[in-house]
Amino acid sequence: MQPAMFGYAGTKDKRACTAQRLTAHRIDVGRLAALNKTLKGARLGDFEPADAPLKLGELYGNRFEIVLRDVSVGADALATAMSCLQTRGFINYFGLQRFGSTSIASHHVGIAILKVHTHA
Repeated sequence: MQPAMFGYAGTKDKRACTAQRLTAHRIDVGRLAALNKTLKGARLGDFEPADAPLKLGELYGNRFEIVLRDVSVGADALATAMSCLQTRGFINYFGLQRFGSTSIASHHVGIAILKVHTHA
């Protein structure tokens, strides 16, 4: 199979547990399903016909489930943080996926954004 046979709307974070829609041009569903025997760290499924291939930027929208582990704060602080998250949202991760270059230290961008939002 050649890479040009597949269409996708965007890339995923390699450290995240994600699901992504993609299209496969003229590849039998059975052949795709058989790949699950050899794939490591990925699984193919939920097949359905598509009228056209996906292209970069054709996202249906992102949904996130955030899992917090080893949180060591009091219940009041956690409730306040969750309330703020619910009403104001969260600062997006700014890394290679957004900037495409290692020349920008993403933590500097995040700090600058926080400073602007806390002083506004």
